[in-house]
Amino acid sequence: MNHKWQNTKAKADAKIPRNYKVADFGKDHDILTTENNLKAAEDKLGHKWSALSLVEEDLRMEPIGLAMDRINKKYNSFAQAKDDQICTSTGCPENIWKEKEEGKIVNYPTNVPLDSDITANIKSERLAVERHGM
Repeated sequence: MNHKWQNTKAKADAKIPRNYKVADFGKDHDILTTENNLKAAEDKLGHKWSALSLVEEDLRMEPIGLAMDRINKKYNSFAQAKDDQICTSTGCPENIWKEKEEGKIVNYPTNVPLDSDITANIKSERLAVERHGM
């Protein structure tokens, strides 16, 4: 056919400037605030402290409703298991799908303790984390 293949993409890529300098404006103010808050928490609670692990442990050991109440008291917080509806200053709009959607929700019992196998696995995991520092 005597046709020579032309790689037009390579030619186009060659025209794109490379290794140009990108401005460095430093860390964002949100990052700085988060780092300061983390340092304050570690100063108060110790370096190995992890809010997530403390709350996870609270949630694992009891039904969700009781766990949320205990977390709120323990950490002086307002944790919720369900979101609030967004409302304007004129009030909350009537949601025409609310009844239908809420009818789909399966209400599992919340006052049932964890199975002994699950409790044993949680304790084993906690021991492994403490021993291996993860």
